Order: sequence, then C-alpha cells, then structure tokens
Amino acid sequence: MEIAVKFIPVLILLAVLSVIDIRRREVPDIAVLAVCLYGLVAGPGIRPGLSAAAPVFVTGLFIAAVTDGGLGGGDVKLLTALAFFLGGDFLLFAWFLAPLLTVILVYALITKKGLRFSVPLVPFMFAALLCTAVFCWKLPPYTIL
Repeated sequence: MEIAVKFIPVLILLAVLSVIDIRRREVPDIAVLAVCLYGLVAGPGIRPGLSAAAPVFVTGLFIAAVTDGGLGGGDVKLLTALAFFLGGDFLLFAWFLAPLLTVILVYALITKKGLRFSVPLVPFMFAALLCTAVFCWKLPPYTIL
C-alpha cells in the first residue's frame, strides 16, 4: 500500500481529531487552521483550493441548518479545510465519504432517530482521507476551474 506523502501530516491530525471527536464531540479550531495552513503549502494552490472549499462550506452550512446540529460547525469547518487542502481531489474524497455517511443516515432512519441524529464524523473523514491517499497517487493530476 502506497500513500501520497503529502497526506501523512493530515492523516495523523485526523487520527488524533477522531479520538477527540469521539470523546468530546468537538473539533478544535486550531486543528482546522493547521489543515488550512498546510493546504497553502502542500495543496494545489489558492484558486483550486477555494474553488473546492467554497461550495463545500455553503453545502455544509445548509446541511447543518437542516439537521439542526446533526452536522456541527466544527465538522463544516474541517470539511471546508480538507476541501481547500485537496482541491479537485476533494471529489475523490467525497466519493469515499458519501457511502459512509449514507450508512449513518440509513441507521438513523431505521432506528427512527431522524435527521437530528448526531454522530462523530471525524473518524469517517479519516477513513475517507485514508482511502483517498491510497488511491489518489494513481490518478493523473487535475484541478477544477
């Protein structure tokens, strides 16, 4: 298994944040800032990063409003920071994250907990980024806009 080297610091940070999110259900702002700053250095650049981050942020705010706390502010900020770091590769990340979140949604609906069901999402982000890191190095580079 090969992993693109640029992902290793973010994977380590997400592993630590996964534990914090499971225990305290929060994502420290300093960690989000670290991902953003690292995205400036190791990411695809400001324009592709912002092109990916802006729609993720708007969508995240909408989902947070609709689910009334099912997706917290820390999750929205972290997803936005990851989109900035990944740029166009965020689409691959989302491709891995979507099935994991679908399982959570199906569980919430089957158990009749509804859309206000809350679960720590950072561990799922970690798993999706790990899959992205493993498969991303095989893809040709591309950017959006």
